[in-house]
Amino acid sequence: MYHAPSYGWALLLIVAIGIPATTCAILYRGAVAAELGRRTAAGAAIVTAVVLGGWIVANSLLAHAGVYYRDPHRAAPWLGLVAVGVAFTGTLVALLGATRLPIGRRVLDAPGTPAPAWPALDRKHPDAGHAHS
Repeated sequence: MYHAPSYGWALLLIVAIGIPATTCAILYRGAVAAELGRRTAAGAAIVTAVVLGGWIVANSLLAHAGVYYRDPHRAAPWLGLVAVGVAFTGTLVALLGATRLPIGRRVLDAPGTPAPAWPALDRKHPDAGHAHS
């Protein structure tokens, strides 16, 4: 069995904990900027932390059960890739669906929430939808 070096585990934990923690902090800040109140902002951050934490635990359990294992000698080695694709797509659909909720929309539209990385994704940006040459 392969044992990863400690710095590999440290990087993995930084990513696995850092991305959900940053997401929760940004949503909290956006909810406060949207004047939803600190209690509602904390509730939105906690619900996000529970959902993202549950996603990490569920994926860990699936990985431990061998769902993501790809045996190259089996007849259908692509089944592990399908499982990863379904997990990724389900997570993406859930996160994008959360933007359709009223609280999610208010948080993301608040002036204090960080802007999208690409102006074309921001409907309020003056260059939205215009191709740059």
